[in-house]
Amino acid sequence: MDNLKQVILHLGAHKTASTHFGGVIHGNNELRKSCGVAAPRKGILRAELVKRISDIKDDKPVPAGISRQARGLAGKWSRLLVMDENILGTPSRLFQNGAMYPRAARRVGRAARMFEGLDVTLMLAIRNPATFSAASWSEALRSNPYRSFEAYLEGAQASDISWLTVITAIRKAAPQAALVVWRYEDYRVLLPQLVACALHQPRDTVLEFKTLQSPVRVGLSARALTEICQRNLDSNVAPDPAEVEAIMANYPKSGAFPAPMPWSDADRKILEARYGRDCEALSQLEGITLLDAGSR
Repeated sequence: MDNLKQVILHLGAHKTASTHFGGVIHGNNELRKSCGVAAPRKGILRAELVKRISDIKDDKPVPAGISRQARGLAGKWSRLLVMDENILGTPSRLFQNGAMYPRAARRVGRAARMFEGLDVTLMLAIRNPATFSAASWSEALRSNPYRSFEAYLEGAQASDISWLTVITAIRKAAPQAALVVWRYEDYRVLLPQLVACALHQPRDTVLEFKTLQSPVRVGLSARALTEICQRNLDSNVAPDPAEVEAIMANYPKSGAFPAPMPWSDADRKILEARYGRDCEALSQLEGITLLDAGSR
């Protein structure tokens, strides 16, 4: 633990290929070790770090036991990579009180404070909010009782949803941390840079790593989502996982069975335009590196 110098908190976000990215990191353990990086699995992270976030008070120092436990995740290594999108919040409550990720800044700030005095970098993928909200809603319905899209949004309107708002709040809550942001839509092209960043190497470092044979996790098609909702509409219990898998196999997301889009055309255009403006604004903010698919 005394060797720990650098920490990267990969925050997701949800539904931005974070599971695939984690698989790439853990599938290249020899490379990770050669870079001197510890990268605990999610089970350990959630037990020893993520679940302790709620035990930290904003107006008091981080309890020594919590900080010691978090730093201990690095073991003998001088660098620690924490990859868990639930630092931002739980997947079933990404929208609350009319806002997207309203608790993210507070939670990220607390997580960063566990490593006070160390070099901390935050990594965060963002996504077109129209497809992000649709994908996160359908993901929630895979393992939770039915909620309409309107109920899931908890009052959030298209005009309320902004990554710039979320990221500006995170910067304020963790002002000493560097922040690397990229668009989910550029994930495949940016993957070499992302691996280098996650392993605490300069982004232009050429690393030899194995890619995953499996695709980025495939979500529900609109038809599969309809089938699941129809079977659970009047039930207050979560759907059966085996049944969900069978429905997804019958109606796989594809050209024949497109992804769900619960927004109206007008709202979708509002969200897409806001996404473009947010990305432009983020590229100008001090302390934020917005990766571009054409850059190195």
